[in-house]
Amino acid sequence: MNFQGKVALVTGAGSGIGRATALQFGARGARVVLVGRRLEPLRDTQRQIAANGGESLVITADIASASQVRNMINQAVDHYGSLDFACNAAGIPAGSGSLADVSEDDFDMNVAINFKSA
Repeated sequence: MNFQGKVALVTGAGSGIGRATALQFGARGARVVLVGRRLEPLRDTQRQIAANGGESLVITADIASASQVRNMINQAVDHYGSLDFACNAAGIPAGSGSLADVSEDDFDMNVAINFKSA
């Protein structure tokens, strides 16, 4: 597929499935909005996209926060003028061990990032 002239926003773009998705969007011509909590992994993805002739914008955001999600979308549209695709690839592991051993705060964060944010 050719995504030339399109804008794709990818959460979790600093690693794993999010990074792989961002790289594919970039390789196929999309301008890619890279979103994650940590700057350096996003910059690494950005360097890889640029090395293949692509263009991207880095935005650090906590997608568990509705206000930060609104801000990242506004930044993407302000920068590129539109938003054509969103890939919600950010996620965190549920934890190791028994569900009974997971703290309420960790459970709430898992639900906010893995379910609510999308």
